Amino acid sequence: MSPNEHLDDELDRLLEQARWPATRTDQLARLRDRWHRLRHRRRRRFTAGLAAAAALLVAAGITLWRSSGTAEAPPVAQAEPPAPPTVAEQPPDASPDHAAGEAIVGRDPNLYERVVLAATMPSPDGQVIDIEQVERLIAALADDPDANIAGDVASPRRFARHERRLWKAVRGDDAKRRLGAARLLARVGTRRSLPVLEELLADPATHAAALRGASRLVDDRSLARLAAAEPDAALRRELLQTLAARDSRAAAGLYLEFVRDERSGSEALKAIVDSQRAAVDQLFAYLESPQPAVRLSAARALAALTDPAVIERLAQSLDGIGRREAIVALLSSPSAEAARYVDQARQNLYLVATVRAAEQQLHSQFPSRGGPRP
Repeated sequence: MSPNEHLDDELDRLLEQARWPATRTDQLARLRDRWHRLRHRRRRRFTAGLAAAAALLVAAGITLWRSSGTAEAPPVAQAEPPAPPTVAEQPPDASPDHAAGEAIVGRDPNLYERVVLAATMPSPDGQVIDIEQVERLIAALADDPDANIAGDVASPRRFARHERRLWKAVRGDDAKRRLGAARLLARVGTRRSLPVLEELLADPATHAAALRGASRLVDDRSLARLAAAEPDAALRRELLQTLAARDSRAAAGLYLEFVRDERSGSEALKAIVDSQRAAVDQLFAYLESPQPAVRLSAARALAALTDPAVIERLAQSLDGIGRREAIVALLSSPSAEAARYVDQARQNLYLVATVRAAEQQLHSQFPSRGGPRP
C-alpha cells in the first residue's frame, strides 16, 4: 500500500466519525409534534389579542357616545318639569334658599338640547335679530347705501335665520325693497348666498351690492377673476384692495400678477396707495422669490405703503436675499424715512454698488417716472 492510499483511508475514517448520526423516526415524530403545538399556541395568542383590542375599541366608542350626549332626547317643548317636592319629601338638609319650584340641573345638556337652546337663547354678541329689525334695515339701506348700520350687522350670525327671507326679498317685485335687501344680504350673507349674489350681479341695479358681497365670500382666485372682469374702475379698485388685504400667500401672488401686468399695474398700486391695507408679511415673503419679476412687483407694492413699520422692515431686508429689491422699494417710496435709509446705504461700502444697480434698474424700466411710484 502506498503512502497516499494510507492517507486516503485515514481521511475517510475521520470524515465518517465527523458525520451527524442518522435521525431516528421517533425523534422526527417528537419534533413534528412540538412544532404543531407551538404554532397553535401562537394562533390562540394572536386571536386573543385581536379580541381584546376589539373589546377596547367598542368600550371607548360607547364612552365617547355617552359623553357627547348623542342619544336622542325628547323635544324640550314636550318635556314636562317634575312636580316640586312637598315639604315632607324634602330631605332634612335641603337648603332653604331654593324656591319650591326651582329646577336644579343635574347634568350637562345633550346635543339635541344644545341645538334647541342655541335657537332660543340670545347670541353671545347680542340679541337675535327679529323680523321687524330686518325690515327696518332693508328700508334704511334702500334709501342710503351708506347708512350707518355697522352696529346692527357687526355679527352676521345674528341674521342666519333670516337669510332665506332675504333671498325671497331680492327676488320680489318691489324694486326699492329688492335693492335694500340686496345691500343687506351683501353684508350679512353666508356662502350659501353666493348663488343668489351671482344672480344679482346680472342686474345693474344690484350689481355693485352683489359684487361687494361676493368679494367677501369667494375664494382668492375667484376674487381675482371678478376684479379682472369688472368693467367699472371704482369697483375694480375695491376688489383689488380686498385681494391685496387678504392674508394668504395665494391672494398676494394673484395681486402681484396685477402689479406685474402693464395694463393693470398702475391701477393695482393706486388701490393700495388709497387704502394703505395689504398683507405685508406675504409681500415680504415674495420679496425673496426666485423669480426677479415677482421680487420687483413685491418691491413696488411695498413701496406704495408708507407705514413706518414697513419702511423699517425694508431697511432690515438689506441684509437678505432680496436686498436689491428692498433698495428699489426704498428708492420708490415717498417716505422721508425711506430716503434716509437710502442715504445710509450709499455710504455703506457693501451696499453702494447695489444701490447704483437698483437706480439703473429703475431708470431703465421706468424712465418717464424715474421709478415705479404709482
